[in-house]
Amino acid sequence: PLALTAGTYNFIVTDDNGCQFIDIAQVNQPDKILADYSVETPICNGQPSKIYINIINNTCNQYTVEINDENNITPYIIDSIGNVIMDNNQILLYPNQTIDATLLSITDIYGCVSQINEDRNIIVNQLPNLNMVLNNICESNPSFVLNQANPSGGTYFINDMPTTIFDTDSLPTGDYIIRYEYTDPLTSCDNIIEDIISLLPSPNASFVAGPQPTDLDNPNVRFFNTSEDFTNLIWSVGENQVIEDETDFIHTYTDTGTYIAQLIIINQYNCSDTVSQTVIINPVYSIFIPSSFTPNSDGKNDVFKPIINAAQSYTMKIYDRWGGIIYQGENNAWDGKNATSGQYFYSIEIIDYKNKKEKEVGQVTLLK
Repeated sequence: PLALTAGTYNFIVTDDNGCQFIDIAQVNQPDKILADYSVETPICNGQPSKIYINIINNTCNQYTVEINDENNITPYIIDSIGNVIMDNNQILLYPNQTIDATLLSITDIYGCVSQINEDRNIIVNQLPNLNMVLNNICESNPSFVLNQANPSGGTYFINDMPTTIFDTDSLPTGDYIIRYEYTDPLTSCDNIIEDIISLLPSPNASFVAGPQPTDLDNPNVRFFNTSEDFTNLIWSVGENQVIEDETDFIHTYTDTGTYIAQLIIINQYNCSDTVSQTVIINPVYSIFIPSSFTPNSDGKNDVFKPIINAAQSYTMKIYDRWGGIIYQGENNAWDGKNATSGQYFYSIEIIDYKNKKEKEVGQVTLLK
């Protein structure tokens, strides 16, 4: 067939007998195909933009359109309302960035081509950039709020369950998938980030120490570890002493006092536990009572009192030779100023550091 332009044409038809038929044929210019063309915009990266094409002056049910998405020119066979014939869905474009999508042409089933060349801008908003830093934790660690992702303001999930707390008290040890979903309030584009956090088993520290309490007559205290599932031991027994990786040892204390003995154990997951006990080293009870004193205000041996070690308090009574009490005091010395020279009897009741009562009686000579 000849490609004829619009106009009037004479034609002759001749049969096998030489008979002819002469007539005139009019070829008309086809109307330009008109269409409404629009795109879905804005979209988020990774989402499709729907293409809307509606043939206004349709004369058939099938058209071929060409669309330039700045990367490729792609033909689509559509019906008069823009659905792709093959799957009866709209044309979908998946640009990664903002583009102009150009409808180049529309061709009907008769081969009539209409040049359209209309641009539509598809704005592509990028997904929010998310980051989340999670560290493995030990089960002995306290529960914590999930706020490790940026930007903030999204929703956290633990194994697909929405939550705001990682509750170490109720969760068993193991691996957990932490998912964070965030929607940009300006573009409404959303993104997801995931990480795995391990809740690791913690050890349980324990030890025994004895004898307790003890005193400087027996300052050797044995420390014995009773912990399990550990790789390292760190002891602090007071007196600035640190001992590592000993399970059974004796420490000799050099002074009286109350000490905090501490044991730190560490397991294979680098999880630790700490336990402390109080260690008491008492002084040894002793008493010295002078046999005489000279209350002459010379600053030497002017008063009579016991010299006691490891006592809480004492009560002292002084008697004359006939048994009469001439002095009585608690935790105080007798100055003897109103007494004459001679011998006097004393009775001293002591309460030691163990709250035990001790009693001393005897004689003291007052010299003037």
